[in-house]
Amino acid sequence: MKDSPTNESYVIDVSEPQFVRIDRSATVSMAWGPSSDSYSVWFERASLAWVVAALRECIETYGAPSQRTTAGQDSLRIDETGPEPAPFINIFNRRPLGAPHEGAQLVSLSKPRAAQLLAELEQLR
Repeated sequence: MKDSPTNESYVIDVSEPQFVRIDRSATVSMAWGPSSDSYSVWFERASLAWVVAALRECIETYGAPSQRTTAGQDSLRIDETGPEPAPFINIFNRRPLGAPHEGAQLVSLSKPRAAQLLAELEQLR
């Protein structure tokens, strides 16, 4: 079972004008010792306003239901999981095979780090 991540970081990449990529890396405390993980999620730049609004809802509203949308080739879901004292905010996207940046992608961030991400994504709009 995961504890709170340590050394958690993310990078927002907008080098492809039509896309936003979020890369997340962290060291996670596991029963057998520290474990490193890193993941990325891509979504179309046109989905940015929805991602910002859904992240805000999830961060600011206790027990917010999962937020979902399908737009362009994005099938996005943003929700909260994990233990109440230390929840994670998840950004999930499934892009169809053959689409740029295809496949299922998931980035999970601690709630404080997700709030920082939200502030940075708001600057991109």
